[in-house]
Amino acid sequence: MPKATARTQLTAKDITGIVVAVTDLSHRVRPTWGHVQGAALSVAKRTFSRQALSAHPAIVEAYESKVQEYRSFRTTGSVPKLVEHDVSPERSRIERLEAEKADLAKKVAALDERLMLHIINAVRLGIPTRELERPSEKPYKGATDSTTGRRPLKSVR
Repeated sequence: MPKATARTQLTAKDITGIVVAVTDLSHRVRPTWGHVQGAALSVAKRTFSRQALSAHPAIVEAYESKVQEYRSFRTTGSVPKLVEHDVSPERSRIERLEAEKADLAKKVAALDERLMLHIINAVRLGIPTRELERPSEKPYKGATDSTTGRRPLKSVR
C-alpha cells in the first residue's frame, strides 16, 4: 500500500486564493511577507517559506500592489479608492453561510418564544415544572387507534 504524501506545491487554485487574501488586507496595516504566509496557511492549509511564495509572479504582484497602496495611504493619509473585483467562491460561500446563520437564529428565537409560551400556559394551568421536565411516556397502542380508544386489558393467568 503506497504512503500518502503531503502536497508540497501550490496549485493554481491556492495561488488565486492567496492573491485574493493579500488584496483583501487592510490598507492601514503595513503588509509583510508574514501576512502572505498567513494567507497561504489559511488557503492551502500548509506553511510555505517566503522564497516559495515569491516564486509565483501573481503573489509577488499582489504583495507589491498592497505595499504601494499602504505607502500611498501612509504619505497622503487618504483612503485609497476601492476597486471592485470578482467575488471569489470563498467569499460567496461565507455570505451564504452568514445568511443561513441569520435564518437559523430567527428560527431559534421563534422556538424559544414558543417554548416560553408553553411553559407560561402550563404554569397558568397549575402544572408544576417537575411535571413538565419529566420524560413523556410512550402511548399505548390502543390510545392511538381511533376505533377502540380504550386501554387494552391485561390478561390474567
